[in-house]
Amino acid sequence: DQSDRPVLVENQIGNGKVWMLTVGDYWGNDSLEDLGKVICRRLADEHKGNIYFTGDTAETDTHIYTGKGYVRAVILNTDWTSDGNAKRITLNTENLKMQLRVFEGKMKHILIKNDFAIGFDVPSAVVDNLNVREDSVEFDVQGYGVLKLDISSNKTVNNVVGAEYNKADNIVTADMGERWSKNRVKMIFNKYTANSTFLSSGD
Repeated sequence: DQSDRPVLVENQIGNGKVWMLTVGDYWGNDSLEDLGKVICRRLADEHKGNIYFTGDTAETDTHIYTGKGYVRAVILNTDWTSDGNAKRITLNTENLKMQLRVFEGKMKHILIKNDFAIGFDVPSAVVDNLNVREDSVEFDVQGYGVLKLDISSNKTVNNVVGAEYNKADNIVTADMGERWSKNRVKMIFNKYTANSTFLSSGD
């Protein structure tokens, strides 16, 4: 107002409400930094959706896209304070918690479908044509050199064709050779998983 005090106006819009805050400084001014942080934190907590990132997310840029029958989550580490620094970040979905390391200047893509997620660094690797079934997952991987792909699933992997799988770290390693190439990878799940219910023969 004319005395430099902020003015908050509430209006009814349909069945909801909208608030307009009028302040004496432009948005981005240091005097509004604390207020901006409070607003952004509250909006992020209340409206984070079914897929979101937690952990060391300061100085990262994140986006969630839908299409092609799966969700693509993207996170970029924009922390330039030290070369090659790695942020430990968790991707959260309704049924998965995927631990990731996102390196400085690298963009991590994660494809999510039917309680299965696969993460890869761009531009080092490209993963597409993700096909998730009850008993297996198939996808195309493109790139060169040795590619390491992060995997998250509630099912136990029994066998992998077209790549190597480190069960302890949930990492699929694909050796693509010295030139850019493409390979189809198939992951076969155990018939019975840890979440299965077993009945005795007497039942």
